[in-house]
Amino acid sequence: MRILHVIDSLDATMGGLPRAALSLAGAQSQLGFEVSVLYYSDTRQEAEFDAAYADIPGISLVGRLSLIRPSKREWLFGKAARGRIRAASPHFIHIHGLWEPLLRNALCEAARMKVPAVVTPHGMMHPWQDRFCRIRKWILIRVLGWGKAWRSCLFARALTPPEARHLEGKGYFPRVEVIPNGVDPDPALSQIEAWPVGIPPQPYVLGLGRLAFGKGTDLLLEAFLQIAGEFPDLNLVLAGADYGLQAKLQKMAAASGLGHRVIFPGNQPGPQKWRLLRHTQCFCLPSRAEGFGLVLLEAVMAGVPVVQSDACWFRELVERGHAVSFGARPEDLAETLRQTLNAPPTQTGGEFVRTHFSWQRIARQLQEAIAPAENTAF
Repeated sequence: MRILHVIDSLDATMGGLPRAALSLAGAQSQLGFEVSVLYYSDTRQEAEFDAAYADIPGISLVGRLSLIRPSKREWLFGKAARGRIRAASPHFIHIHGLWEPLLRNALCEAARMKVPAVVTPHGMMHPWQDRFCRIRKWILIRVLGWGKAWRSCLFARALTPPEARHLEGKGYFPRVEVIPNGVDPDPALSQIEAWPVGIPPQPYVLGLGRLAFGKGTDLLLEAFLQIAGEFPDLNLVLAGADYGLQAKLQKMAAASGLGHRVIFPGNQPGPQKWRLLRHTQCFCLPSRAEGFGLVLLEAVMAGVPVVQSDACWFRELVERGHAVSFGARPEDLAETLRQTLNAPPTQTGGEFVRTHFSWQRIARQLQEAIAPAENTAF
């Protein structure tokens, strides 16, 4: 069976979305499928690909169909991308994301070829996201054919039950299936005992993700500044690519007089990411909107206390006691961090993650969901 994944970009600075798509592709390749991924790219991203994703099991088996520096016309209409799809002759197409023209063009080509397709929104219809660009989204859905393209897919893949309920309420997709993301930590876990490079040898709270408003990094900084006096040896590490917020965060930290305790090491892929997770006193994901939060699973695997915002749809970790959540205000997060840092560590979720969220398991679950269409097609 030939499987084609389509994603607008595999830029490693985007965080969990491209990594999730590639991890699923790698797991499917290991199961014996012929898997490739189609995406737009540039020379920098191509040069950084191996360093960013070499640790993904099965990645060497995944074919890469990259279109380098697409023109504006190609970005809008996808003539070259459609040609790549036809040449690949896939038996199944997996779309990652919602709003980029490449994804709509791929869905339209799948419908023309009568190839079953699945759409994974990756949280892009979170209620918090729905508040932005409403008119533009209405035009895309109602006027420019996005809604028709979505209705042509086999189903939408929700990553959590709350996301599934939200997508079902929208009514844009023929049906919704809950199939989560996964994690394959074992190759990296053997390398994480060393202290993270470039991080002072002091206790720290860790935020790991893009430095962007939607990720709530400003909330974490505000909360840290509220409790910093109670934990004089504690630093805050905000690791991730700058998406326009870093200068503001640095200014906030400097104005508080605690700039020397707030560290911005940039994007931290591979073993360095796992070292950061392993040695933190507490990992926090303060997102204002989060479809899944793959890094939450990774933090549980690393065996550290985990704090997540109520806006994260990944409630299962909280319900099982592997994470705690906080409300929308910095004061709520400050109190949650205070309680977490003062409590003895009780992290026991590693086996749960290994059992329920391995990428091999997820790949098989997805295959079971598309089996009826596969049998019909062949």
